[in-house]
Amino acid sequence: MAEVTLGDYTGYILLEMIRAREMADHYSRTVAERYAADEVMRHFAVPRFKVPKMELTIPVLISGARFSQVLRFDMAADDFVATMGQRAAEARERLASPPLPGFPGKIGPVMPGRPDIPILLPPRPVPVDRDATVGAAVTDTGDPTATPDLRSLALDFHAQLVANPDPLRPETIVAVMWSRIFWSAVGDPTSSPTAPPESALPTDPRQALLAETSQDVLELVRSRTVIDRTTIDNLLINPETNVVKNGSTDSSVFTVSAELLEEAFFLRSVTDESGATSTVVEFE
Repeated sequence: MAEVTLGDYTGYILLEMIRAREMADHYSRTVAERYAADEVMRHFAVPRFKVPKMELTIPVLISGARFSQVLRFDMAADDFVATMGQRAAEARERLASPPLPGFPGKIGPVMPGRPDIPILLPPRPVPVDRDATVGAAVTDTGDPTATPDLRSLALDFHAQLVANPDPLRPETIVAVMWSRIFWSAVGDPTSSPTAPPESALPTDPRQALLAETSQDVLELVRSRTVIDRTTIDNLLINPETNVVKNGSTDSSVFTVSAELLEEAFFLRSVTDESGATSTVVEFE
């Protein structure tokens, strides 16, 4: 199906009308030159095509549209901070269980009668005191996740997600910011919360848990990314007249009505008594 934008279609029709007038004016000039060369015809008015008013009625069949969507991260800052605190507390709790023999980094109980096969249970929820100050992920029980450090990191995390110019691609922001929150909660207390401790080697179970929780946080961010608004960029129409006539109904076709009023202007130069030349614009 042939498709063009409504603007291109109507604009082209108007340009064609201007080209038609230009062709007529060029021919009028040719006629004027012939009149001027004739002793008798030079006294006749030169014929010139004029269209004082023209009405156009154009049936248009809409075949589609181009639109764009504006996305945004839709989660309140206090809820996000509390959620990040809860996730950090869960990670710390899971690390408190000793790693299973032969399964470094895999945390959880084992199958009855098969101590060689671990059961990866979902993390147990940690109670959240939502009435507490924003950023206190858990109640004040001495848990290091309920710290101003975590609050600051989570608020920064939230601000970056809200300001993200491409909400469909939050991977980098999540990887960097969740890593900082994670190591702030489970890392060496003497290490910087913005980077993993030197002891975090690839075989460290914390690395495996970081990768797992990073994916969970990424899924959370994606699930809270919503369409803010949708805007139409262009309407697409089918310019084939036979399709408009035979393949349309009253509800699928609308009519563009336009009225063209001819206006022309001429630029002439005028020289006054002092010899100064000025430009005068005369409208027809």
